[in-house]
Amino acid sequence: CSVNPYLIREAQEPLQPAATKKKVMVVGGGPAGVSAALAASGRGHDVTLYEKTSQLGGMVYNGSRPNCKEDVRPLVEYYEKMLDRSDVAVKLNAEVAPEIVRREAPDALVLAVGGKSNMPMINGIESSQVVAAVDVLRQPELVNGQAVVIIGGGDVGCETACFLADRGLKVTIVEILPELMMEQEIRNVKMLMYPLLKEKGIEYYTNTTTELIHDLGIDVDGPQGRWSIPADTVVIATGIKPRTVLAERLRLEASEIYIVGDCDEPGRIVDATHNGDEVGRRI
Repeated sequence: CSVNPYLIREAQEPLQPAATKKKVMVVGGGPAGVSAALAASGRGHDVTLYEKTSQLGGMVYNGSRPNCKEDVRPLVEYYEKMLDRSDVAVKLNAEVAPEIVRREAPDALVLAVGGKSNMPMINGIESSQVVAAVDVLRQPELVNGQAVVIIGGGDVGCETACFLADRGLKVTIVEILPELMMEQEIRNVKMLMYPLLKEKGIEYYTNTTTELIHDLGIDVDGPQGRWSIPADTVVIATGIKPRTVLAERLRLEASEIYIVGDCDEPGRIVDATHNGDEVGRRI
């Protein structure tokens, strides 16, 4: 449902051939970028998709890494197959800088560069033992030691906790809100997470604020008062924000520009998919 932009929109007009064929450059291989590329190519445009890593999927790939999210893994394969069947040229390990856009001179530029970790204002956040959850899911070797504290108990925080616990680490989650995964709209998903955390030996504290990050772990303030939680690595999972600086640098290099997905407004897979498809149809 999340990856089909035409669900409940079957009556929508099929893709129509474009009146003028354009050279389209799509930067970013997540759901929004792939959807935009496929729709634009389906209209007859000359489309090239650039992805800075070796793997398509963007945040979807990161999110598919925990065993508890294995049902998401086929989605990355789906993207690969759909692009293989299309006329979209795909370039992996291709980080795009302004000079590359100038050199390619596209008629239309689609920016789907995603978001970056939203780092909260906590004393010690710049410490070397602090890493972002989205990076840990792609590169677990960034985690040092055996004890890990995850700041943020949303979907990403809980899934990252499971991912690290499966690797034999002792994991604790600290969440400022009264419950874990409060933004998760599917109640069953949330209810299944609690026994999973217990099964993996993951401790969690809600209604708890992180006051300080230091060499030995973090200091927190919660219903039990103020205390310290030991940690070798502190993982930040407090949401993402648009990668606006990169988007602004690139958007100056083309006259027809579209910004889609998390680099426009962070959302879920379904939001990125629909957003990308709509833009691809508009070009």
